[in-house]
Amino acid sequence: MAFWRPRYCPGLELRRARYRRHTFARHWHSSWSLGVVLEGETRFELSGQGWQAVAGDLVLIPPGVVHDCNPCGSAALGYWMFYLAPALWPLPEPTPAWQPVWSASPHFMALHQLANYLGGEQEDAGSGTVLRSLLETLLAQWPRLTVDGLCRQNGTRCEPWLAQVAHQLACELTRSVPLAELSASSGISASHLNRRFAACYGLPPHRYQLQCRLDAAKCLLRAGQGISQVAHTLGFSDQSHFTRWFRRCVGATPARYQAGH
Repeated sequence: MAFWRPRYCPGLELRRARYRRHTFARHWHSSWSLGVVLEGETRFELSGQGWQAVAGDLVLIPPGVVHDCNPCGSAALGYWMFYLAPALWPLPEPTPAWQPVWSASPHFMALHQLANYLGGEQEDAGSGTVLRSLLETLLAQWPRLTVDGLCRQNGTRCEPWLAQVAHQLACELTRSVPLAELSASSGISASHLNRRFAACYGLPPHRYQLQCRLDAAKCLLRAGQGISQVAHTLGFSDQSHFTRWFRRCVGATPARYQAGH
């Protein structure tokens, strides 16, 4: 597994992955995730619905949508993944929902070739323009779902107090916020809070906060901060605890991620 952050495409992180046995914990990304499946097969759950992608498919996952991505059978799963920061790339809001898998897309080969070009570190000043133009064409034609299935988990409505809990978790990244504390601050029983939060955001509060901490960790690692310092800054019990969760959700160790081109 390798990562690239092309100089002329700010806000883009490119990943090349190939594995047989690695499994990801359920997670989400703060970026759009655009996958180009090169080999193998994956079955994944997205917003309470199962999907399948095979070689030749494109996959598009909006920011904040919980999913996994694991290989099926004995064959290796190989793909390129474009992670696109929403603030810098012209992608629409997650609703109306996109269908996450597009089979036989006429743009598959163009994305594959561009990924090979960027991953080969052959980019130039025109790379960002090429990618932006390709994305605009791609997204204008991307098939929609027949139902609005990606508007939060299973279309679950999120009450304002849930958004306040999510905001608190996202702001307090230096420590694990106990469920009892969230219950006290929101005035909602711990069991009801845990159940409603998971239904709305796809993860229980402690896992949601862990995901926020891992997102922050990626930013600090890209900025060159040491791994042990990142673990300490974000309140992980030790570096091994940080590394274990980082690998489960990102697919690589912090050191491998930081060494990206």
